[in-house]
Amino acid sequence: MKRDFDRSIQDLQKNSLKVKGQEFVLDAQMKIINDQSKKLKQKEGDFMDKMREEQGNLTQTNRENTKIQINLEGDCRSLSNHVESSESTHLEHKLHQDKEKAFDEENKARHDLEVKLVTDLKTRKTEEKNKLQADLD
Repeated sequence: MKRDFDRSIQDLQKNSLKVKGQEFVLDAQMKIINDQSKKLKQKEGDFMDKMREEQGNLTQTNRENTKIQINLEGDCRSLSNHVESSESTHLEHKLHQDKEKAFDEENKARHDLEVKLVTDLKTRKTEEKNKLQADLD
């Protein structure tokens, strides 16, 4: 009986050593997992900080680009209005020049006609005068 008792104590001690070994391994695994969890949380925090910073930078860049876009659109509208104004002024000037040219041509034609008619009239009258003087002499 003593033998059985000693054997059972030995078996219990073996089991106790086995359990303590498993407990030691499990404690080590838990420590490793906790360390890895801490590292992952630190990495996650760093990543989130970087993401927030990048998002802030992108938001600022977007605002700046929007301001630039609005300014460029305003400049485009201003230039478009200026071009339209210049085009209408140029068109009015060109139409005025064309009218003046046509008026000058018409006046020149009238002048030439009047000069011709006056010259013809003068020539006829001179011929009539000469004829009448020749008849008187």
